[in-house]
Amino acid sequence: QTQFHPANSQRIDKPTIPMVQTASICWRNSAFGILNATFDLDIPSERALLHTWLLGGPPKTIVGMNLLFDLRYLIHDGYLNFSDLITDDVTLVDLAAVSFCDDDIRPEKSLKALAPLFNVLRYNKTAKNHQFSSSRDPELHRYNAEDAYATFRCYELLGTKHMDVNWWSNLLKTTLNMELNGIRFDRPALVS
Repeated sequence: QTQFHPANSQRIDKPTIPMVQTASICWRNSAFGILNATFDLDIPSERALLHTWLLGGPPKTIVGMNLLFDLRYLIHDGYLNFSDLITDDVTLVDLAAVSFCDDDIRPEKSLKALAPLFNVLRYNKTAKNHQFSSSRDPELHRYNAEDAYATFRCYELLGTKHMDVNWWSNLLKTTLNMELNGIRFDRPALVS
């Protein structure tokens, strides 16, 4: 994958399989501490488990680094519906926005830079410098789990004390809706 938008990926990379092969989630359990699960999305039962975990049950907060990127691809490949995300029961939080609101001049912008800054994780391998043999490669699952863990821990450490979470969540939902429907931002109007 060389692109950052599913339509461009489809046009330029011409994938022959769904672009999202795995997904990893992380959460805190009062009895067991931090837990993690990685899903192979070509297995229907694992897709169903991910969907249930993300959207089933009590209100959910979905946190991600550059979250719209992940959501666009999950929606494009049919793993999520946009309508599932715009309910009041779902709060979207982007770690990039949390980090910016915490310190807008912090030079570390990527998860790979933030995680070591907060002593959360030091990456040994990344998708850029390592080719995984398949979506079932244990190293890919480890990498996915590390990303989920690093995102979760950085979010826990930074907190949201410097941001209006509902405002940011609504902004993410609106932006995603605009992108999915081909509505462009009017840059001159935003600058003025």
